[in-house]
Amino acid sequence: MTTAAEVYELPAVAVRTLSDPALLLELHCISISHYCMRAKWALQLAGLPFTSVHHLPLAHVLGIKRLQGRVGQGPAAPTASSKSAVATPVLAVYSAQGKPLCLLANSTLISRYAALRAQALGLPGAAQLYGPALTLAQPAAAAAAGDGAAGDGGSSSSRVTGAGRLYEAVEALELRLSGTLGIEVRRVMYHYLLPHWHLAGHLFSANASGAAERLLSPLTYLLSRLLLPKVLAINAATAARAKQRLLEEFDYLDSLLLAQQQQSKEAAGQGAAAGADANDASSSSSSSLPYYICGPELTAADVSLAALGGYVVGVPASRMGLHWSPGMEHMPQELQRFMQTLRDRPTGKLILELWRVHGPLAQHPQ
Repeated sequence: MTTAAEVYELPAVAVRTLSDPALLLELHCISISHYCMRAKWALQLAGLPFTSVHHLPLAHVLGIKRLQGRVGQGPAAPTASSKSAVATPVLAVYSAQGKPLCLLANSTLISRYAALRAQALGLPGAAQLYGPALTLAQPAAAAAAGDGAAGDGGSSSSRVTGAGRLYEAVEALELRLSGTLGIEVRRVMYHYLLPHWHLAGHLFSANASGAAERLLSPLTYLLSRLLLPKVLAINAATAARAKQRLLEEFDYLDSLLLAQQQQSKEAAGQGAAAGADANDASSSSSSSLPYYICGPELTAADVSLAALGGYVVGVPASRMGLHWSPGMEHMPQELQRFMQTLRDRPTGKLILELWRVHGPLAQHPQ
């Protein structure tokens, strides 16, 4: 499994693009992927304009290989959530003239690139995701080899890092959620949905991009039904373990939220004791929530939690930017009961609220 340090390394060419105001960003996604939703959300929170190119599962392989060939960049490195060399999301960075410059794969790296670029351009969303201390540090191996400073025109990579308790908490939780919540939600949902054309098949066809993909969507669904259980190790036994892991993960996340809730109450009480308005002390704006997973402000950890957990608590399709996904009332009864259990937990309620208040469509209505 790729370590956090490896996941968060930007190649020198990407570092040099950070302060260029005229870049064009193109996000290549699997249309129904929750990891891709995380990358979209991060780009929008950072205030960066981008266009999206959507693919269906498995059909994305050819599209990403073509993109890699066009940019002249090799396969993506394996990460905590995927060993595939053609995994999505992939952010393609182009010059103002349309010249391909580089590709960034992995939603957590894309999120950090978005925050650093917003910082370099002086955008209001610069500190939204990881706080104000996000920076670049050249890897020790490159420095020892005498490659020079990061972004000097060489081929070395620079590690995206930060400082302070907030960044450390966000980084740890983001990586944890990638390897637990993201993987197990995918396994559970595919296990229950793939056997049913009226669920998974319709999910594929309704979210196909363009006429060609819509025509191919039945074939894509049939191939996915055959291949994905093997590729992603999806069967009754692994799905049962995934459900148990999700319950345990919600236990952990609930405990974090309980601590944040207590801190929020204490802060409000201290504000009231000092003569301040308790409402003002506990809420920075009418559009924010009383507390978040890592503190009083929305961060990349909340984006990861909401994006990766949205499907399993039944966030409506329209809120997630999908043309259609099966509502809870359409789910197999066993899955429906499990989803309701998670919805009723503090973590499930926070996920629903994060999508309602801060989701990309809430901030950027179509």
